[in-house]
Amino acid sequence: MIAVINASPLIYLSKLGIIEILPQLFTRIITTNTVKQEVLQEKTAPEQAILSEVFGSWLEVEKADEKIVKKLTEMQIHKGEAEVIAIGRELLAKEKSTVVIIDDLLTREIATSLGLTVTGTIGVLLKATKEKVIARKECQTLLEKLITTTTFRLSARVYAKILKEIEGLGK
Repeated sequence: MIAVINASPLIYLSKLGIIEILPQLFTRIITTNTVKQEVLQEKTAPEQAILSEVFGSWLEVEKADEKIVKKLTEMQIHKGEAEVIAIGRELLAKEKSTVVIIDDLLTREIATSLGLTVTGTIGVLLKATKEKVIARKECQTLLEKLITTTTFRLSARVYAKILKEIEGLGK
C-alpha cells in the first residue's frame, strides 16, 4: 500500500519517536515539497534531525497537479493538504491501494468525498498495532503521550472509543 502523508502526522509520529514505523506499514511513503518545507521550518524542534533524515532516505517528495491543487485550495484547504489529496487522487487512478494520511477533519472529509481512503496519526498507530509492528500496550502509551505532550486534540468520547478499539486488537 502506498501512503501520501501530510505535515501533522509526520510531526506527531516524529514527536512520538516512531516515524520509522511508516516504511514497515507502507510500500512507499510520499509527500510534497510544501509539506517538506512546513515540517523542516522549525529548526530547533527536537524531532528536526529525525525528520531531515527521513527526507533523505525513504520519504519521497513528489509534485502535485497545480490545477487540482488550485481547485482544492479554493475550498479553504491548506496548500500542503491540497497537494497530498491531489497526489492521492493521481495515484489512486494507477494504484488502488493508496491511502492519504491527514489529521485535519475538514480535509479528511473532502478527501473521502473524492474517493480516497483516509487515515491519520491515530490510524497509523492502530494499523501498526494490528500488524504487530508495535504492541497493544505501547499503542496505548503512545496515544496517551500524543494527547498529553503535543497539541493533538481529541474529545474524551473519541479517546475512550480508540482505547476500546486498541483493547480489541489484542484478542
